[in-house]
Amino acid sequence: MGNNTDARVNALARNSASVIDRAESVRTAAGHIPRRPIVNSAPHPTFLYIGTPKAGSTWVYDALCEHPDVFVPGKDLQFFDYNYDRGWEWYLRQFGHSGSASAVGEVSHDYYLNKEAAQRIRTDLPDVRLICCLREPGEFAVSLLRWLHSHTRRFGSTFEEIAEHPYFTRVLAYRNNLEAYFNRFPRDQILVLYYEQLKSDPLSFLRELYQFIGVDASYQPAVLTRRSNPTRPPRNRSFLIFVCEVAQLIRKMGGDKLVDAIRWRPTFDRFLYRIFYAADRGEDPAATAELDRIAERVRQEAAGELDALARLIGKPLPAQWLRAAHRRS
Repeated sequence: MGNNTDARVNALARNSASVIDRAESVRTAAGHIPRRPIVNSAPHPTFLYIGTPKAGSTWVYDALCEHPDVFVPGKDLQFFDYNYDRGWEWYLRQFGHSGSASAVGEVSHDYYLNKEAAQRIRTDLPDVRLICCLREPGEFAVSLLRWLHSHTRRFGSTFEEIAEHPYFTRVLAYRNNLEAYFNRFPRDQILVLYYEQLKSDPLSFLRELYQFIGVDASYQPAVLTRRSNPTRPPRNRSFLIFVCEVAQLIRKMGGDKLVDAIRWRPTFDRFLYRIFYAADRGEDPAATAELDRIAERVRQEAAGELDALARLIGKPLPAQWLRAAHRRS
């Protein structure tokens, strides 16, 4: 874990614009619309990981950071959705130290939720390669519910309240969200991977990813043998929510890299979270039953969309998805 953290911190320090530079360009003039530069010699992304959250995005980020032919700045720049008004020049500065990397990109897992982001990416980076990783809807719902419940009160105070929030529903609308990209980009520029493959055969998952972005697919990073950012219970939920709110405030002030550097320190991580959920997932029986009910409801609601989703993607869905969706049919 120490080597992983050091690699992250070093990458952040080496590959990112300074906090001062970011603060100076936090907001451009109202109404400004960044445009793709006329001169294309400046380093700019050749690939983007667009989604989803809680489906291995941190593991993918680690695997990209470790590859010697890949450059990625800090995770979740979120330029094309939340930070677009910072300007195109600010965005390019994030890739200014990519050196001789043959693949340059970023990991921002909320892009896939935003149709406006899809159009901006098409306008500014028409040749970029897009990567998305999907997870079986029921398991995805449980993981996302736990994370949101632990880290924020914006979507509700109970699992059921969060599950009724429009954000939760939107994140689970796989086909609708991906259509925004398949309608704008050629199919051969979009790679959809499955979290189940990452768990069962991470080596083949990585080979497919590396090959798609045009780097040596035989490279085997250290992340192959470890987990990244597993869902864990907080030591104190109220305190963790407070820390997250402070972190968001610092980010708005231009301190993204400072937040990221602190966030990935093992000592800070252990201070906020218990190691893992226990066999009973660290929850009281009522909470566990509530999560199970929501997961089954999500699976049944998603079942009617699976065939259309597979056709959109152009490849079969994992067998686990189909078994989970139809186990009560």
